[in-house]
Amino acid sequence: MSVRYIAQVNSIAASKEHSNPYLSHRLFHSSPKPPVTNEHFSFQANILQQDEYVISLLSQKTAGVASSTEKVIAASPAPSLSPAVNMAGVINAAAHTRNAETEKAALKEIVPLLEKRPNDVGLILTIAHLYIITTNYAAATYLPFFFPFPLSFPIFPTSPFFSSTTAPPCVKPSALFFPFLPFGL
Repeated sequence: MSVRYIAQVNSIAASKEHSNPYLSHRLFHSSPKPPVTNEHFSFQANILQQDEYVISLLSQKTAGVASSTEKVIAASPAPSLSPAVNMAGVINAAAHTRNAETEKAALKEIVPLLEKRPNDVGLILTIAHLYIITTNYAAATYLPFFFPFPLSFPIFPTSPFFSSTTAPPCVKPSALFFPFLPFGL
């Protein structure tokens, strides 16, 4: 039942035949929920929640998406590496941009949120992505300085390379914040 539900929701979310987002929203919410004894794994639940937020955004329910994602962000310890919390930060940024026509217009709407939520990793990554799209690389590389936590934040707490929470002297501090960048900052 759980697998069937995920397949049905994914077909609704990825369908090209449902060009009406309101119909997709209705179909998504009319899908029968699996019983409590057949719960989803956390990674499945995160994707289903993300699908729900995206379908709600497409059906112009931005205020509801913004408020529900803010609750998820506020309920987590700051900053968080949880995929659900960071996804909520990205979706919240999308909800706040509403109908911005360009990336620069979107930046003007979400950069003030950074002052309110400096611990929101999803928001910071969204802003960095928008700066990179607009070829403002200097602003994108300046964003790690907005993180309010110290450099001893344990990004890799279970890694055998880091026996303590501090980075070895050969690692640039920005490589701890953006380990996916091959060159660091």
